[in-house]
This record gives sequence, C-alpha cells and structure tokens, in this order.
Amino acid sequence: MWFGLAIGAVIAAYTLVDSEGVERADPIAYLALVVAPCALVYPLVTKTRPDLSARTALTAAATFGAFLMVLAAFRLAPTAPVAAVRESSVVIAAILAAVVLHERVDARRVAGAVAVAAGVAAIALSG
Repeated sequence: MWFGLAIGAVIAAYTLVDSEGVERADPIAYLALVVAPCALVYPLVTKTRPDLSARTALTAAATFGAFLMVLAAFRLAPTAPVAAVRESSVVIAAILAAVVLHERVDARRVAGAVAVAAGVAAIALSG
C-alpha cells in the first residue's frame, strides 16, 4: 500500500509541476526544456549508445506528441480532470496486456483498472 501511495504522490507532484509550467511557458517550449536534459544525460549515465532506428524515432515522436497534448489540455481545462484521464492509461494497458500480449490479468490488476476507471468517472461527473 505504501508503494502505491508513494507513486500517487509522485504523479500528483509532476502533474502540478507540469500544470504550473504550461501556465508560464508555451507547451512546446516547456516540453523541450523538460525532455532535453533527460535525452542528453541518459546515454552518459547508462553508458549506452542511443538507438537511432526509425522505430525508436517514431516512438519518440508519438511520446512527445502525447505529452504535448496533455500539456495543451492543462491550458484548456482544470488540472484534476486532465490528470484523471491521463492516468486512464492504466486501464488501456490492462486491456492491451490481456488482448494483445495474452498476459494473465489477475484480479488485482482488474481491480486496479476498475478503480482508475471509477476515479476518472467520478471526477468527470463531479465537474
């Protein structure tokens, strides 16, 4: 339980930082400033060569685009509903794990996905 609470606290912290960041800067500039240091330091810390394949470039572009859409949403809507929908990826991941990857989805994983979906619905209905 403590691990879950710690994860929730970290998610809340970076969500608030991102929300405040895009109030003070353009979403593209903010995202570039957040991502650039990681992209530069990661290969040095891990001592690995960057993978420059087309698949990696496409994945990076998709990730950048998804994060950019979240940042744009923070400028258009209150933070709580945007954050709730953002975390609905837990539900999507559980579904894809079962359907695409043929993983065994146990009761705990289903319960977690249901809890996330219920939280998103509760936030959406309260607004």
